[in-house]
Amino acid sequence: YRVPIASWCGSTSSPQVLSPDGDCYIFDTSGFIYATTGTMQTVNPFVLYEDLTDNSEPVGSTLPNAEKLPVAFDFARQLATFGSSVISIAIRGDEVDHILASGTRIIYVLGREQDAFTALVSARDNFNLADGSVDYVDLRFDGKVYVKRVDSKQKTVNSQ
Repeated sequence: YRVPIASWCGSTSSPQVLSPDGDCYIFDTSGFIYATTGTMQTVNPFVLYEDLTDNSEPVGSTLPNAEKLPVAFDFARQLATFGSSVISIAIRGDEVDHILASGTRIIYVLGREQDAFTALVSARDNFNLADGSVDYVDLRFDGKVYVKRVDSKQKTVNSQ
């Protein structure tokens, strides 16, 4: 029996990164894609976008960063403590975008989830992730939190 961990809805170059309306597939704990979504409920409510290593059919393929997904998914659940849940995750190489229900994008380096969360917590008084006022928060650089508010300029917040 396979546990349906989450839905995979295509590559990061898909135009529907925020609202999937194409074919989506279910994958298990090992990242193995084994079925179309249909009516199946998944453990995680968010959708994953990641390029497959080849252009083969999705069913029967394994996601390239499968071994790193549990930590990325834990980070997604931690982000909910900021008031807005993750609706989709896009992995491009070693960079990850978590898209929140508020529309905010959280950008960080795959495998650096704990550093990203620590930086967010230390800078949380400088932004609100729940109200849609933040376009993105960039956590890719050590000790820095870059915040771009909707209709404004980028602001650097030192997290240490």
